[in-house]
Amino acid sequence: MKRDRPPEPPRPPGYPTTPQGRALKIYRLRASDRAWARRLLKRRWGGRSIVRNGEVVRADTLPTLVAQRVRERLGLVTYRIGNGELEIVTLDTVRPGEGVGTALLGRLEEFAREAGCRRMFLTTTNDNLPAQEFLRSRGLYVSVVRLGGAAVSREVMPSLPRKGWNGLAVLDEIEFELPIPGRIRPCREP
Repeated sequence: MKRDRPPEPPRPPGYPTTPQGRALKIYRLRASDRAWARRLLKRRWGGRSIVRNGEVVRADTLPTLVAQRVRERLGLVTYRIGNGELEIVTLDTVRPGEGVGTALLGRLEEFAREAGCRRMFLTTTNDNLPAQEFLRSRGLYVSVVRLGGAAVSREVMPSLPRKGWNGLAVLDEIEFELPIPGRIRPCREP
């Protein structure tokens, strides 16, 4: 006779659960994670540098959170804080659909609130329909559309692809944001 497992006790901060009920540990990037993070950035972004709005950003030099289950790293998010805002520079999961991206966004929202930021935002391109759907379903909304923004970014990083998801032309940059209520103090790294 199979017994029902008792419910897991509540997880301490840094251990959110995914929709499947599996615990994740979210922590700041450690020295032992650096090589893995660089490989993931290279695989997903073609290198360590990201471009948006005509500015090149070295993602591998930014504050980074890593999501891990047991001993397996499942995702990371790079970000920067300034001018009262938390900007998400990259958000990547190893296996989409398991709640890792949602957990990383949730932890960043906590960081933004703790840091006193008024908003959290990120930029994607018009072709990245899966990212747009993901962000909208997590409460972020379109705040800026930079028509022709990819051409501006291509001027400083010519390697930016001209075709993206499903062969769609990469033309525009779309900024998504989430206002952070309850801002208490000036925005700074927590």
